[in-house]
Amino acid sequence: MKKKKKKTGGEEEEMGGARERGGGRGGEDGGGREEDEKEEEVEEEEEKEEEEEEEEDRRRKREEEK
Repeated sequence: MKKKKKKTGGEEEEMGGARERGGGRGGEDGGGREEDEKEEEVEEEEEKEEEEEEEEDRRRKREEEK
């Protein structure tokens, strides 16, 4: 599940999913924690890519203004 971010006037707030509220498949299949860790790694990677893209966009805009 991908975390959704809600932008509020320059600040970003993460909107909690079911896992943050204590839901999820946890112990039923025994692999809940590993699955969560993998999801977290993927989410961190996606966030990093988004930040890099945003930084590139800012650089392009600055150069276009010159």
